[in-house]
Amino acid sequence: MADKPHEEDKRPFVYQEIERQLLTLVSEENQKAAKNMITELFRLGKDGYQFAVDLISELCTELTGVKSMQIIPKGQMELDVDIKRKKDLVLKFKHPVAPLVDLTAVKFGEDLNFGAIVDKEKRGLRMNIRRGLSMTFKLGPLEQVIDVKGSALLSRNEKNQLVLSTQTQIPGFDSPVTIAIPLTMLFAQRKSMI
Repeated sequence: MADKPHEEDKRPFVYQEIERQLLTLVSEENQKAAKNMITELFRLGKDGYQFAVDLISELCTELTGVKSMQIIPKGQMELDVDIKRKKDLVLKFKHPVAPLVDLTAVKFGEDLNFGAIVDKEKRGLRMNIRRGLSMTFKLGPLEQVIDVKGSALLSRNEKNQLVLSTQTQIPGFDSPVTIAIPLTMLFAQRKSMI
């Protein structure tokens, strides 16, 4: 027979109930192994959430001028994030993308909004950007501003620096181009100019 949840058990009720139901299905000799497996699944969910919050917090710390930040858990490892800024932040730099095509700026708008899911395989945060991020490209003599919408990955490179990777459709290209934006490097350059 399965134990009733203890008063001091801090896990959400849904985890306790799933555990109780599974333990009633598992034979007596396998209950300890099943209980350990459920505890490990709960820990992974909690660690994933903390990992996501840590990455988002580091991004907000570097952005400067943040008025408010709202992180709403949507599931075990899914978050909805809304970052309000006092004004736009434009990070200028030159990053070659293709012959005669350079990424020249990344702009974080006053209202940055995205959904996020922990991507354990990539050790990062898979983002669904809704608004608030754009990139400026120099295409030969012309400049083109492209809003970033959809999938992106916020992660760390081998030097433990924040990198934002996304695919975007650049005019004149048949397929989307993957861009890796070295955020830590850009934030450091910005600080050295102030």
